[in-house]
Amino acid sequence: MENYRNYTTEDFLQDDRFRNWVLSQGPKDDAYWLKLITMYPEKSNEIIVAKSILLGLQHSQELPEEGLKSQIWEEVQLSNEQYDLESAGHSPSPIKWWMAAAAFLLVAVGLVWSVQSFFSPALIEMEAHSQELDPAWAEETNNTSSQRNVTLQDGSTVLLEPGSVIRYTDFSNEFRKVYLDGKGYFEVTKDMKKPFMVFAGGIVVKVIGTSFHVTAAKDAPQNNVMVASGKVQVFVASDKAGKFEANPSIFLTPNQQVVFDTQTKTLTKGLVEQPIELIGAKEKLNFDFKNTSVHEILLSLENTYGVNIQYDQEVFKKCKITAPLSDLTLFRRLDLICQTVGATYEVFGTDIIISGGDCNL
Repeated sequence: MENYRNYTTEDFLQDDRFRNWVLSQGPKDDAYWLKLITMYPEKSNEIIVAKSILLGLQHSQELPEEGLKSQIWEEVQLSNEQYDLESAGHSPSPIKWWMAAAAFLLVAVGLVWSVQSFFSPALIEMEAHSQELDPAWAEETNNTSSQRNVTLQDGSTVLLEPGSVIRYTDFSNEFRKVYLDGKGYFEVTKDMKKPFMVFAGGIVVKVIGTSFHVTAAKDAPQNNVMVASGKVQVFVASDKAGKFEANPSIFLTPNQQVVFDTQTKTLTKGLVEQPIELIGAKEKLNFDFKNTSVHEILLSLENTYGVNIQYDQEVFKKCKITAPLSDLTLFRRLDLICQTVGATYEVFGTDIIISGGDCNL
């Protein structure tokens, strides 16, 4: 992809690929320009203005005849502070003529364009993101083959996976906003007055202080958020800036995750693939059980992992087993327990359901 970091509105107007995309009225190149706004979110305003100029000219049906063209040119020369038109007596460049004509048409003819009405869905997302952005930006990219730790100005940290990028503001506004492309593990410093928000791959993660993983690669069919500690709220990003909090959302607690389908725009909540023993558990339990009721063992698992396990309590209170379960994962522990008492288990969303069981085995 070409380096657009220093592009102005006029540069976009002179860019053949940009003009073809705008005037073709098709989604063929949406992915390319959405990727661009992800890489250079500060350029979204230039893109919006350039597109409105091109479409303004297109919707004027045809360029003015020579006499009207001269009249328009005289009018727009008065706006040379904005458009930096060439000095009197020189012929304007074709691109500057387009900009000038569009400016005059939009004002003199009274054309009022709703930006969202002619944007493709991809560009609506660009605009929504651009209006979320603050003017002062910092960018961190992990160009190495190993994880890279980034410390933000509020003390929060991000462990960036290889190839991942974050952009963030100076956190001087109401929220602490970070934009992620790729994978990152966040440990957020608590600040009740300034929620921390991560914008990534069509979702918004809102937290106060916690730790969580976000995976949001460009063009991925699914993105996800996994919580290690604390509590987060995950929204579907909105097509309208600042309106995402009215969208469907899901709350996550430790060892829970949400998967976002980028095609259907749906959130699905569940357990993480490998739940961990939670930091801050009241005590480190001994999982080598001797003649202990299965009910008591399962309560220990619930408290250790913060999960909900459903089972027949009356049956399992009567079942006592001896089982060395130290240094095993949650699901391996459940495997051994169920094998011992002749039961089975399944995971439904964030719940673990145990069926069957015979204490006479």
